[in-house]
Amino acid sequence: MGINTVSIDTFLSHGDLPKAHLITLWHSLEHLPKPELYLRRIHKLLTDDGLVAIAVPNLQARGVGRVGLHWVWIQQPFVHIWHWTPKSLAQLLHQNNFTIVKIFTRDTWDANYIFDALVGRYFHRGFNLVERIFRKTFLASAMKNLRIYSEQIVRVMCYIAYLTCKMFRKNDSDMHGSELIIIAQKKLQKTDARF
Repeated sequence: MGINTVSIDTFLSHGDLPKAHLITLWHSLEHLPKPELYLRRIHKLLTDDGLVAIAVPNLQARGVGRVGLHWVWIQQPFVHIWHWTPKSLAQLLHQNNFTIVKIFTRDTWDANYIFDALVGRYFHRGFNLVERIFRKTFLASAMKNLRIYSEQIVRVMCYIAYLTCKMFRKNDSDMHGSELIIIAQKKLQKTDARF
């Protein structure tokens, strides 16, 4: 099946990488200091009908509107350098000679609206209270670890509840899921035809 993987340094600097039909960036574009530089390189490496599939956190997600800067995927400035909405990521791709084929969003286990909107606030308030009570005891460090693991378990439970609710939803075309996924095709450069 011929799947090639390369490091970021090799990807940018190595001149003779083979052409690809598909290049994916799964939760990586938001970490790169100059995303347009990578998109231009991807454009050169794709075959004429090649595709790029990109998944990033969605700044237009319902959870962002509900909890703002406390949303799980707002991780500035050292982890996530960039944040996009469907419109802003599509614009970046257009500026770098790509045509949008498909754009959609979905919620994920670690960033879903049920946790962000309904459970998260109360979950953190409860743990803050418990941590204050045990602050000066031997249980203080154990409470921090318990908080991290418990939050992940609660997030998974909320995701299961979200999936259950989604089965009964008729319209799944909104752009407010936590994960933004765009599939774009290489736009061919127009050349001067001299007759």
